[in-house]
Amino acid sequence: GVDMGCLNAVVAQAERGGVTVLLNENSKRLNANMVSFQGKQRFLGEQASSIARSNYKNTVSCMKRFVGRKFGEPEVQAEMARVIGLKFCEMPDGYVGVEVSYDGEPKQLSLPQC
Repeated sequence: GVDMGCLNAVVAQAERGGVTVLLNENSKRLNANMVSFQGKQRFLGEQASSIARSNYKNTVSCMKRFVGRKFGEPEVQAEMARVIGLKFCEMPDGYVGVEVSYDGEPKQLSLPQC
């Protein structure tokens, strides 16, 4: 099973007699829920977390709260005003998206694309 939090995720498997939490490539139980764009590269999880401070404008995290939400909803607008460092955009379908720099060009991405 997967426990998706806003900042982290935990992956576990059921075994005889209990549940075992799986470790990631860095032997940690928590997996960072973030993606960072740098040049033509996309970094996920731990890698994104390690470069987030130097690349915060192109690091996307805490987006779970916007999944399935329309850009124009008052609650969504209020929540977006509290997020620092990200540029939000309205996608053609009316849902929330985020604008990042990818290969030196601004690119609008829907949340599933992140």
